[in-house]
Amino acid sequence: MITWLQVAPFLAVPGFLVFLSGLLPLVEVFGTPVGGGMVRQWCVNHLVLPVLPVADAGALVEWYMHTRLSGELALHALVSINLNTALLLVLYPLAAGYIRLNNWVAKTDLALKRGSAKR
Repeated sequence: MITWLQVAPFLAVPGFLVFLSGLLPLVEVFGTPVGGGMVRQWCVNHLVLPVLPVADAGALVEWYMHTRLSGELALHALVSINLNTALLLVLYPLAAGYIRLNNWVAKTDLALKRGSAKR
């Protein structure tokens, strides 16, 4: 039988992977730069700025251009948490279905073993 305590840590994996991709240094893969600041900038440009009002987006861009690495990572952590929260709308039903299916299989197997032991 599987419980939520066993499945819950896996619900945070997508947000952790997004954060980790922005935390790692910039490397080239097949001639294309990947990771680090490129990921952090993409997240800000495509996930944060479109949902902000124009004045706030301008202030965020100004702050982001003059902040240190710690500020970039703090903003990237917030974006990762928000992205993971949005993904929970899909991940939660998948995890609930997995738990229900696995527990049904375990109960059925146990019932079959009990039935055969009684004969």
